[in-house]
Amino acid sequence: MIGATGGRTSSSPLYRYPDEPVEEPLPVPLSLRYLVEHRSALDGRAVTVRGVVVDVRPFRKAPTSTSIDRLPEITLADSAPVTGTGTTMSGSRSPRG
Repeated sequence: MIGATGGRTSSSPLYRYPDEPVEEPLPVPLSLRYLVEHRSALDGRAVTVRGVVVDVRPFRKAPTSTSIDRLPEITLADSAPVTGTGTTMSGSRSPRG
């Protein structure tokens, strides 16, 4: 279920992306770009997305009763990040030292 109401203020990282209405029927699976660019229209809907898992942070119990438990997080990307190639995402060569 999507809770995508964020991104409506200029302080949100999502503010720089458009927030468009959806066209029915929805493409299945959704790309992550489509999900971000239609986040308000998809709020509260269960959808299938296509992406690559790039980071997983498991649930962590708070160390004290006064602190907050950290919920699990899964970070997705539309494609796998380029790593270990000496090339940046823009295609220019990285300096080697």
